[in-house]
Amino acid sequence: MGIISSLFRWTKKISLTEEEKSLCEVIEYDQGLVLEIKEVTINNVDLIPEVDNDGVILDTKDEGICSLSHYRTAFDFVSNAKDKFRVKGYLLFFFEDEDKKAFLSMLKGNDDIKIVTWRRTNGINYNKDNSYIVSKLLEWKQISEYEIIGVGIDFIDLKFLQLPKDLNDFANDVYTFCSDVVDQGYGEIDVFKEELTKTRLLQLWWD
Repeated sequence: MGIISSLFRWTKKISLTEEEKSLCEVIEYDQGLVLEIKEVTINNVDLIPEVDNDGVILDTKDEGICSLSHYRTAFDFVSNAKDKFRVKGYLLFFFEDEDKKAFLSMLKGNDDIKIVTWRRTNGINYNKDNSYIVSKLLEWKQISEYEIIGVGIDFIDLKFLQLPKDLNDFANDVYTFCSDVVDQGYGEIDVFKEELTKTRLLQLWWD
């Protein structure tokens, strides 16, 4: 009996509750895309929280959708489905709260910078506030093409679609901007460049 009920639970069709449908209607979000998020996380969806200027997540709600997920599940889904959501006018991403819980999320928009400004990501321990980080990301947009996969109060996961032509100069700029990438990560800047070329993935963090 236990095996049968377990199988039923995992094969049961995922659908939006009436409350979730109502949320989508109020903020005018695509229910089909919201359902895709729920099918991935197998958790309820809710409005995303508001975030204060220091990056602290509040109890109040903002306009957007999120659902509790696992970091790797969210990362992989965003990496694969980002374009599908973008062409329909949504930014697909995940964020982490103060407890390191990941939430697969979506916001209306077409510029990934909105994700960073919403989360108020900062490197306050390195005297880098959110506006400084945003300005650097905008600067990189002039020489490369990238997507923002995930954010936290002190990190950003990037996926490059096109790397800067001068990778040496860019790697040095990354090191100046976020030294932990090398000092606490790859160890040597040449190793960082090799991995960036191979994976096109970059995580910035300031802890």
